[in-house]
Amino acid sequence: MHKRSKPSLFISCNLDAQVHAVQCDLNTYLEEPKEEDLEEWKLGFVLEEKGKEIEDLIRENPVIEEIYENIVPTRVDKESFWIRYFYRVHKLKQAEEARAKLVKRVISRGEEEDLSWDFDDDDDEENGENNNISNNNNVVSRNQDNVVENVGVKLDEKRGDSEESR
Repeated sequence: MHKRSKPSLFISCNLDAQVHAVQCDLNTYLEEPKEEDLEEWKLGFVLEEKGKEIEDLIRENPVIEEIYENIVPTRVDKESFWIRYFYRVHKLKQAEEARAKLVKRVISRGEEEDLSWDFDDDDDEENGENNNISNNNNVVSRNQDNVVENVGVKLDEKRGDSEESR
């Protein structure tokens, strides 16, 4: 039986994995981001307000602490280190929010149009159904093994009959 996975759970796990990758990447802290909105974002960033969050990050991920001890202040100053980290996480969150909105929009459109390739195998097998789907005037059939095949029948929109019947 095929069930739809919950997009929010996937997005959450995906974001967590991306944040973890950023945390463990030395370049996160050494390289200045090149995005155009960095300077504007910096105006709202106050390092002193991040003290508790920084403590939690270091406690939860010892890699950050190790990187910090190895490069601050010899290769990068403390403020730049944290600005680069928090900015990159900010950009990841922005991208994930945009993806979540897109997924939500696609799902809501799919529910409105009731178009889906998801199906319940058990119901079909119990009922002995052979499902036909019409897409772009081509009739597509799903056989008992749930393999989708194009049966080569094209519907005539004006007359409503197939080309094979002519």
